[in-house]
Amino acid sequence: MNSSSSQRSTQIRHLALVVDDDPVVQTLLEQFFKKLQFDLICISKGKECVSAIENYKPQIIFLDLMLSDCTGFDVLKELQQLEKVKDIPVILMTATTDGKNIAKLNGVEPTGYLTKPFEFKDLSGLLNTFFNHITKK
Repeated sequence: MNSSSSQRSTQIRHLALVVDDDPVVQTLLEQFFKKLQFDLICISKGKECVSAIENYKPQIIFLDLMLSDCTGFDVLKELQQLEKVKDIPVILMTATTDGKNIAKLNGVEPTGYLTKPFEFKDLSGLLNTFFNHITKK
């Protein structure tokens, strides 16, 4: 019984939700998450975020600041008002290095930031903050 339960625990996979309308970024993140043995759902519209969370129940969300249908701030404000979502870490992805100050001006505080362009070590280091079993590859 112990061996089967320990075997199951090593097979646990996490699910991340990426909200970004850039197919290049989506493809890059798919490659990164695959190396880290994460399952990934990608959507391109911020207004689909809440329903994607309800349908897939991700453990972490990566949210682009600039989307075609709204801003990442708009989505983050909506998420922070929902009780069932408030404990899911939201990482704001932005090309600006001043993302923290911009977020404060917009009245939101994401769990973390990922500055574009990013490298694999940036993503794995950030994920290690939330999921301590990830090894740096």
